[in-house]
Amino acid sequence: MVEIRSRMDVYAPTQPKVRPDDVYIPGSMKEDLDGILANIKRADLFGKDVRQSGFLFTGSAGTGKTLTAQLVATLSEGYFLDAGKVGNGDQIKSLFESARKIRDSQNKPVIIFMDEIDRFSKRDNIIDPSQHATLN
Repeated sequence: MVEIRSRMDVYAPTQPKVRPDDVYIPGSMKEDLDGILANIKRADLFGKDVRQSGFLFTGSAGTGKTLTAQLVATLSEGYFLDAGKVGNGDQIKSLFESARKIRDSQNKPVIIFMDEIDRFSKRDNIIDPSQHATLN
């Protein structure tokens, strides 16, 4: 198992085994999901400078955002990393640097899943300087 270490926590990427039958993908999203997978699996066609590196899944709790992200990791034969415990800019920076090292050394994508990303967007309540740095 590959581990990503930061100053505060240890993050262990997994290789989920979610099958397409495990997730309900509405017809309107099927094409979007195919585009995401093509972008990840065929990066050689897009090149490093052109390919997308982030996708935003939105929806109410329980609609399958995490499961869909795990499906993307499974279908792209990559790693899934739930970064739910990341709390500040230094941890996020360390997390992404480590994920890039894994991607480059293993030649596999690393899907970083950040649930509740809106916790970083409360700009009017910023007290911690590291939170301010994360948002900027």
